[in-house]
Parts: sequence; structure tokens; C-alpha cells
Amino acid sequence: MANKYGKNGEAVATFLGEVGATDLAGWRAFVELASPTDEFSAALRAAYDAPLSASARAAVASASQRTVRSLGLGDSGLGRGIMRISVRVDTAAIGLAVRDRLAPEHLRVILEPFVAIGFRSIADPAAAPTEE
Repeated sequence: MANKYGKNGEAVATFLGEVGATDLAGWRAFVELASPTDEFSAALRAAYDAPLSASARAAVASASQRTVRSLGLGDSGLGRGIMRISVRVDTAAIGLAVRDRLAPEHLRVILEPFVAIGFRSIADPAAAPTEE
């Protein structure tokens, strides 16, 4: 059965579940680690340029936004960090959806801050099976 997030949809769903389970302390640490870089910008472009059906792309974007909103970070004191979290979660979800079409370095740059705060679902995304 096809996944609404594309052939790598299970990885996307698992990642978003982990996003939703991360506490405020984790997000504070994440904001410190996820500063914009040229490498991230290149990886972001690669992820968004990779082929993915319009319906899967829309489903991933919608689920990412819904998951970030459900975190309730509005009164967290993170300020602009909330936008950084939102962009990074969305990019990571898209990156996972198209992971077999990304250079390993791009995927690493996208996922690195999540791995650094302890996300287990993406610690070795290349080893995860893809759905057919």
C-alpha cells in the first residue's frame, strides 16, 4: 500500500512522531544547534528540488506544520527559534521523503541537529528500509 508521504513515508511518519514527543528542553537545545549555514541552504534546495509527487509533498508539508503547531511553543520564550524549528522540521520531513534522491551529505546536514539532541528514528537514515 502506498504511503501518503511517498515511498519513504514510514520514515517521515516516525520522524514526525519523534518531533511531537520532544520536550521544551530538547527544543531549546535544538535552537542552539540549528543555526543557518551555507551547507544547510544547499541541502534545503536539494531536498525541495528532488522529485516528489505534489500530493506527497503537500501531505508532508501539512503534517510537518500540524506537528510543529501541536508542540505549543508559542509561550516558550524561544522567540524566532520557533520559526527555525518549523523550517528545520519541514525540511527534514521532506528530506526523509526524498532521501534516496539526496546526496548523503545533504541528508546529514539536514538531520544533524535532530540527531544531536537524541532523535533515534533518524540516527542512521541510510540504513532504514524504503517502501516500494
